[in-house]
Amino acid sequence: MERLAFADDVRVQALVPGFDPHRAQRFILAIHQALSQRIGLDRAILDAAARYPEEIHQFTFDPACPAETFGPRPDLLFPEHRAAANILCNRRGELAGWSVTEKDAFATIRALLRGAALGDGSLEQDGPWQPLARQLLQRGFVRPTKRRPHQGFEPGIHRLQHASLLVRTERSSVILDPHIHSTYSKLAVEDDFSAAALLDASDGVLISHSHEDHWYLASLMMMSSTTQFVVPHVPRTTLLSPDMGRWLADLGFEHVRTPAWYSEPLAIGDILVHTLPFYGEQPLVSEAWRPDLRSWGNTYLIETPDFRMWVLIDSGNEPTHSMAEVAEYVRRRFGPVDLVASNLRHFATFSPFYIAGGHYWAALTAEQIATFPTRNEVVTLGPHGVAEICQIVGARHYIPYAHWWGRIGHPPEQEERELLADLQIELDRFGSACKIHDWPIGGHFSPTLGKQLRT
Repeated sequence: MERLAFADDVRVQALVPGFDPHRAQRFILAIHQALSQRIGLDRAILDAAARYPEEIHQFTFDPACPAETFGPRPDLLFPEHRAAANILCNRRGELAGWSVTEKDAFATIRALLRGAALGDGSLEQDGPWQPLARQLLQRGFVRPTKRRPHQGFEPGIHRLQHASLLVRTERSSVILDPHIHSTYSKLAVEDDFSAAALLDASDGVLISHSHEDHWYLASLMMMSSTTQFVVPHVPRTTLLSPDMGRWLADLGFEHVRTPAWYSEPLAIGDILVHTLPFYGEQPLVSEAWRPDLRSWGNTYLIETPDFRMWVLIDSGNEPTHSMAEVAEYVRRRFGPVDLVASNLRHFATFSPFYIAGGHYWAALTAEQIATFPTRNEVVTLGPHGVAEICQIVGARHYIPYAHWWGRIGHPPEQEERELLADLQIELDRFGSACKIHDWPIGGHFSPTLGKQLRT
């Protein structure tokens, strides 16, 4: 039986309708630049709207009092949940795709994406996805193939691309924030992690939050319908957070859980997953922003028969909470933690397009937008904050991750080495004995042995 697989240079993306700051980039930037020149917000809004009238349709304001009334349209601030997406396959700039709005259509696309990622698609099998597969075959997006054997993952922790980690025991495995055939990767597919190996290792998938470098819908659509998902609980769909649990249910996944923070652990085979708060990486640290808007997320404490690790993701502090208070809980509840994994970069309010490409700026109040050019707030932990967490929880080991994509066997970029040096300075200041492990993408670490095993 002839099987079909994605061509090696194909990337897949799911684009979801909603607020799109890229379509208002010049309008937003004009307001910001005027404010930087100490022009008042009223005039900044009116002048920007006059210069770029085609870019103001996502915002609303009263010309008589623009500063008091300015903001995203209410239907974009608090959109109704709707499972709809444009699924795009990109091959060297050539696009093929489909606009999908029905559950049955999502099931068809899921079968197509999973089969092509695994190398298991076949035109000899009946299915509604066959016409789509023929289209892709004619255009070179998929090609005949034999399913290649792939090496599995050994027990321990594996560093995948960017913010993705694989935790494996002898019996089970979970993947955090997976990216497969992702548009973010610049590597040829044959030089990256095997899509089939990752999909075969996905007993469970943990999603930390909804930023696209963590919540990559096209990759999730490749998962088996029996995969167990753990995603943040989102009380209401907003500008800053889609309802990830409803999205996955609408896609047809059967085992989706949205546990509350501090709830009882969830078992995925012999792996226990504790859902803990994700404070920080919000629009501001110093004060609250527009009411009822939040980027909902989870950090995860993962227990296996051999070790206990806490993944801090991109967390930090915010006006009323800090990750240090969560660390105090972790130490009381669990005792010392074997390993902490975290991003070390400083995410700051450096431009109106910080972090989420414009969503965070749009979540600010008018008064906060007016003073934004003078703000310099860091919304992630950085080396100092991570060192403090390691000291509180008595961590024995620290491993870096979430520092972007790169070649297997290499660090993602030079900045990581500099950040690790800063972390060591901060750990010394706190008197922490935590050992930093400088591991590359593709690294395999065993907290039990306290060393990297291979790359």
